Amino acid sequence: MIRPASLALAALLLALPAGCSKDSNAVQAAERRPDVILIVVDTLRSDHMSVYGYPRPTTPFLEECAREGAVFEDVTTQFSWTMPSMVSIMTGRYLSELMPVVPEDTPTLAECFSAAGYRTLAVVSNVLITDQAGFGRGFDHYDASPSKELRPKGQDRTRDLIELQEDLWPALRRALEPGPNGARPPLFLYLHTFDAHQPFREHPELEALLSVEEATPVEPPGWQAAELARHGPPPADPEADWSTELDQILAERGLYDQEIRFTDDQLRSMFDRLGALGLLDNALIALVADHGEGLWEHLPPKTESELAASHPREFFYSGHGQIQYQEVLTTPFLLWGAGVPRGVRHAEAVENVDLAPTLLELADVPARGSLHGRSLVTLLEGRGGPWREYVFSNSEPSKSVREVATGLKLVVPNRRGLLAGWHEQLYDLRNDPHEREDLAKSRADDAARLRRVLEDWTARFPTARYVDGQGQGPSPAALQALGYTGADTGLDPKHQ
Repeated sequence: MIRPASLALAALLLALPAGCSKDSNAVQAAERRPDVILIVVDTLRSDHMSVYGYPRPTTPFLEECAREGAVFEDVTTQFSWTMPSMVSIMTGRYLSELMPVVPEDTPTLAECFSAAGYRTLAVVSNVLITDQAGFGRGFDHYDASPSKELRPKGQDRTRDLIELQEDLWPALRRALEPGPNGARPPLFLYLHTFDAHQPFREHPELEALLSVEEATPVEPPGWQAAELARHGPPPADPEADWSTELDQILAERGLYDQEIRFTDDQLRSMFDRLGALGLLDNALIALVADHGEGLWEHLPPKTESELAASHPREFFYSGHGQIQYQEVLTTPFLLWGAGVPRGVRHAEAVENVDLAPTLLELADVPARGSLHGRSLVTLLEGRGGPWREYVFSNSEPSKSVREVATGLKLVVPNRRGLLAGWHEQLYDLRNDPHEREDLAKSRADDAARLRRVLEDWTARFPTARYVDGQGQGPSPAALQALGYTGADTGLDPKHQ
């Protein structure tokens, strides 16, 4: 486990209240249940992480953590944008319809830990994950405040990971104070970072290590240029092509890699400090993402005339809310620390909905309601056996199901998707991992079979659709500041 790295960090221990020293009561409390640390990295796709085999050195710290624990290699998120995805993560339940607020009758992960005697603390960068939307339920301290940095009106005001840590430490010191019996209760800590989300910020200090000019191009080579020639507008200069604009897109992909490395470096620094506080002596740690990110690898849901009038940056889709391609659905899931075997990797298909039951079982904390996810402890203990036949996900325009054994994935548009121009799509991910060839017509029997599976899943896990005004959903201004449109989220009435 990560240990203190300097005298300055050791001095931090001395600044804590004396009651935080390891007396016998505190040791007994720590032995009873582990501290639990949940890190959600917003908009992190696993195929751009070196811990998942990406060729660029984006996550060296997480590679070290993986050697101490478990990596799940095939992970599907349950929703393609943050709020409903986090509802699913924090409740361990599927969402078959849009639900961007935590239902009042659904227990949360924090409530389960709180009921078991944990102190609960959350510091969140994504300003949509508010206490008012139900995400703060069960937390003793919940902080989803915006950055203190002054920025132009309408711009994203989320805290970067440096500022997030500055706000974490005072609250954490209070959470580590002893209880009435002199012992410190175990802690459930939830941190949510936002740096990998657009707009991507430049990190000149990382340019030598991760040059934006050497970013990985969209696959297959030449696909973007071919699609522009087939469907896009001609360049303004008849003697030119779109190569300059495509180079700019490539550089943006490079900035995404830098944001991931920045996050990884800051996590290393943070864990050094958590180690100095003694929080890693008996801790269970999980790192997941709410969804991935589209980096100009597919076309958006536009008509041919709209595509023909689109600049290359808008001709290709960047974002996540509207699509069900694998770059958005495939996310990381790492576990290490208390109760987790060291240095194991699991190829079985798992889902983000499995996080809650897994953490609760590893911490010996009872659930307070029915969970749809499956605890991954059986996999960790080598008792996996047959696992999932199918994995499911949702977005505003469509739902998807992937058959694990065959690699076939069906995307079915809903009414909003049909109005936006989507149609049913079937992909063979084993032979077409970049989802370039739609097989819905040529393999109609497979499409019909998977459609029935998706219909059965929807019927088994019904979700009451969110209606504007129900609960405390996000304001249009807050969504727009983070780059979301009504088409991404379905919260604009014209997209209902």
